[in-house]
Amino acid sequence: MKIETLKDLYAFGIEDMNDGCGKAYAAMEEMRDAATHPDLRRFMVGAVEAMDHSLAIFDRILTRLGIEPSHPQNLALAALGQEGLTWVVETDYSDPDLRDLAIVEKARNVAHYPQAGFTAFIAQARALRYEEDAAALGSTSASPSGADNATAFAAMDSIEADLLSRVGAAQTA
Repeated sequence: MKIETLKDLYAFGIEDMNDGCGKAYAAMEEMRDAATHPDLRRFMVGAVEAMDHSLAIFDRILTRLGIEPSHPQNLALAALGQEGLTWVVETDYSDPDLRDLAIVEKARNVAHYPQAGFTAFIAQARALRYEEDAAALGSTSASPSGADNATAFAAMDSIEADLLSRVGAAQTA
């Protein structure tokens, strides 16, 4: 694909992130299913719902632009998803809290990557005067449960602190 205009760059970025989120989706579901800490489990349910929300927005934008996704091979997000599967599903843990700590770490990686892209997409949409797209992409900064990213990431920090105290107490006992 040759990128000649801001619209081309915007469309390519949306298509690329759509592909990457699609590839990381299965890993997020597996991590959600593997989580045993009740707060982490709820967080991961919300994370998968937020990913569903994002994928639906990408689909609407691509449809409006008349673009059939060609899967540009977002290798970075796909690799983060695969890494999550390896760390969380394919690795044997002696303690479920250790696995939950791995889920927190890998979920952070997957969550932070698209957020950087959304910032760029919103700016590009505004420059193109695609205000509906900018508003929709801005809604991805809130989970379906209504928590903004700062609140969601703070919740992840709290879950991690709880897990670290539990693992630390168990290992020093």
